[in-house]
Amino acid sequence: MKKIYTALIILFPILSIYSIGLYTITIADFIMIVLSVAMLFSMLFQKGYRKVVYAPLVVTACLIIIHMLFVFILNGEFVIGQITLRTLRFSFYIFNISIFIFNYFDLDFGYKMLKKTTLFATFFLFVQYIGMKIFGIYISGFIPGIPLIKTNYRSYLYDRFYVLKNLNRPYSIFEEPSHYAVYVILYFSIALFSKNKKELPYIFLVLLGIVLSKSAAGYIMVIAMLTIYMIKLFIVAMDDDNAKKKLNVVLFAPMGIIFFTQTNIYAEFMNRFKFAFFGRFENFFAPFLVNINDKILIGSGMVELDIYLPAISRILLFFGIIGFFFFLILTVYIFQNGLKGNRVVIFLLIVSTMGTEILFGKFVVTYLAFIIIPFISLPIER
Repeated sequence: MKKIYTALIILFPILSIYSIGLYTITIADFIMIVLSVAMLFSMLFQKGYRKVVYAPLVVTACLIIIHMLFVFILNGEFVIGQITLRTLRFSFYIFNISIFIFNYFDLDFGYKMLKKTTLFATFFLFVQYIGMKIFGIYISGFIPGIPLIKTNYRSYLYDRFYVLKNLNRPYSIFEEPSHYAVYVILYFSIALFSKNKKELPYIFLVLLGIVLSKSAAGYIMVIAMLTIYMIKLFIVAMDDDNAKKKLNVVLFAPMGIIFFTQTNIYAEFMNRFKFAFFGRFENFFAPFLVNINDKILIGSGMVELDIYLPAISRILLFFGIIGFFFFLILTVYIFQNGLKGNRVVIFLLIVSTMGTEILFGKFVVTYLAFIIIPFISLPIER
């Protein structure tokens, strides 16, 4: 059951694309519910399991549910609608990770599966890219015969092959190029900061995949992680007694950066980054405009949105200023108590709140697993 649960956590964002045909329940949701019943029974009635939960997130999930009820009281009505279902689903994800992660998530197996899934998605993206550029066709990454959770999704992505019209970016096996980038950059970041030099070829492959996806969110996250990595290398080199290493960093790092800025890849990179920076923050202050009258402190609950908002703005809209500061305190607490590897993933998730909404979606399940389970780097050093 341990490997089944681990596989579910790693594949959760992908399985969440598909529906079981019952309302808005995804295949990932259904498997998680069934597994949760079995795992809870095992933990309560069988020996050999640690009765341990990740308390900070348990408290968070409870407060989110209490907040929803409080908002209903203030509004003077209780409606079982999208706000309720969205809140309960998000809380269920957090509860599940908090309760079962220590007993059922195999970090070593999970990392290997994350790597294989990332490389498969990247190679498939390369195939799609070649098909688009050379043959003028798009090869769908969806599994034939299984209904998608988004019934109003663009119909041409259901088809196995699609003659290109306005489609100019590969989606890999995800719903959006940004979803591909958000998923694979988790492996990219962990591998980048690991001490395993064998990961380097795969890191470059994934980086190329993100570039080809033209994902604005992916570009933001890549720039942030590479910047932190370069700062780390500089600090390590300056602390080293080897003068040659210091000279290499001081001379060759700027030269490499200058050379990269002269390439076509950099030009495309910057175009997408500008789009990301201005496009993603276009509605940044919308929560203040919506909540300016009476809900600026406590928020409006997890309402349905008609505009795009990054996660940091959603926190303000959903939970108000009080909720924003709670999330800030929670993030600092988890960061301070995490090991080196955990902090890499935490920082990545923080960056993602600036340009994506993954904090409140299916991707947070996979991210939280690598935030909670203690590790220094992978291959595992505990």
